Amino acid sequence: MRESFTISFQGDPVTLVNRAKQTAVQNHVQFDGDEHSGNFSGDGVAGTYTVQGHTVTVTINRKPFYVTMAMIQNQLQQFFAS
Repeated sequence: MRESFTISFQGDPVTLVNRAKQTAVQNHVQFDGDEHSGNFSGDGVAGTYTVQGHTVTVTINRKPFYVTMAMIQNQLQQFFAS
């Protein structure tokens, strides 16, 4: 099961990723990556991201059956969106 979605953001990709890393640590989520790409996992959800311009493309590779993609997308927007 793989599903992808995009998140638009303003500002510098390095700042975006640093903010996402801080948010991940605060929420006990493993987050490895840089301003180009990376991966994350926590609470049964695992995925990858890539950054192109001012758009983050997120691909979810694993999730619990009871967690909807809308729930995941809303949570990840908090990690990435400014």
